[in-house]
Amino acid sequence: MAVEFDGDSSFVDEGSLVYLQGAQFALAFRCYLRSVALNDEIISQFTSATGGVRVALIIATTTFTLQIGAATNVNCSISNSVETGTWQHWFIAYDGSQSTNATKLRIFLNGVEQTVSFSTTVPTSIVSPGGLPLTMGSITATRSMTGLLSDLMIWNVVLPDSVLKSQHQSFNPLQTSGLQLWEPLHDGVVFKDYSGNNRDTITNVGVVRGCIGNGVSMGHPVLELA
Repeated sequence: MAVEFDGDSSFVDEGSLVYLQGAQFALAFRCYLRSVALNDEIISQFTSATGGVRVALIIATTTFTLQIGAATNVNCSISNSVETGTWQHWFIAYDGSQSTNATKLRIFLNGVEQTVSFSTTVPTSIVSPGGLPLTMGSITATRSMTGLLSDLMIWNVVLPDSVLKSQHQSFNPLQTSGLQLWEPLHDGVVFKDYSGNNRDTITNVGVVRGCIGNGVSMGHPVLELA
C-alpha cells in the first residue's frame, strides 16, 4: 500500500512543520511515478524568493530537482534520474556547515550517491517559507504528480553515510536519533506518524485518490529491497 496521487489537484497537507529548514535536515521517501510532466510536484514546503524546499520536475521530466527558496533560487538537480513504472528511493541530506555545494547538499538514489548540478551557491541555512505547510503530491492544480509515495522520513540531524547508503534496504528508520517524522504510508493506518512526535493531524486527505495504491503493491514480499 502507498498513497496514490492521480495527477489532478490532489495533495496532502502535513501542516507547518519546521523540519526542512535551518542548518541541517535529511529527507527520505519512496516514489513510484506512473507518468511524468514538467512541473510535477512531489514534496514541497516552498515559496520562491523567500525560503523552504521543494522536490519537483521543474527542469525536465527526467530530472530530479531539489529547489531551495532564497533571494536567488537554488536548483540542485540530477539529469536522467527519474524513471516511471518502478519504485525509487530518494534520500536528501543537507548540512549547511559544510564548505562546498557538493558536501552541503547530497542526494542518494537507491543508496547510491548521485552527481548533483547546482545553479548557484547552496545557502548555509534554509530559511523558513513563512508558515507554509509541507505538502505531498501537488501545490496547485497544474503541478500534480501521478504516482505513489511511501516511507516518508525526516530527520533534523546530520546522518552518517551508513544510513544514507542503506536506508533503501529497510522499511524502518536505521537511525531514530533526530527522527522528526516517520510515515510509512503502507501500514494500513494512512498518515500515521511513528516518530514519537505525534504528527498525525493533517488536512486535505479527502482529495487523495486511491490511498492504498491501485495495482502497485507495497507489501514486503512484493517490493524487494535490493
